Amino acid sequence: MSTRSTETAGGDARAGAVYAAEDAASAAFPTRRYRTFAELRTHVEAIVCSDWWADTFPGAPIEVHVERRSRTATFSAACRRDGAGILWFVDGEHWTATAVCHELGHVASGSGHDAPFRNALVELWRRECGFPAATELCAQLNSRLPATGHDATTW
Repeated sequence: MSTRSTETAGGDARAGAVYAAEDAASAAFPTRRYRTFAELRTHVEAIVCSDWWADTFPGAPIEVHVERRSRTATFSAACRRDGAGILWFVDGEHWTATAVCHELGHVASGSGHDAPFRNALVELWRRECGFPAATELCAQLNSRLPATGHDATTW
């Protein structure tokens, strides 16, 4: 279960809806949990260096810096800077495929919780969590943000 909320989203209703959709989808289809930070970092680097990443997100950075945040941090985060992606993960708690897909969605799209981000998120879930989990995420997004146009026909 996630500790994220609209509060940690800075009051952004779209972010809160995305977090709720991810939480519901990962409850239905539990996602991978990384045992160590080194395992998480290695997996993120493998995704970003893959042909799939380059083909799916041609404008996204292929260099990433993966950082660890203390357990007292309230959120994980990601951004693009100087042509690279920077990802910060809360120590232990956010070492999941759900958090990896979410933060990589920001790097891939270069945006917040808008439609380009959500499309990237669904693509990442499809690759990392499987088609049934991505379909569930899409359904959860549609139920919370019906105007986004996420459905199986957009994949």
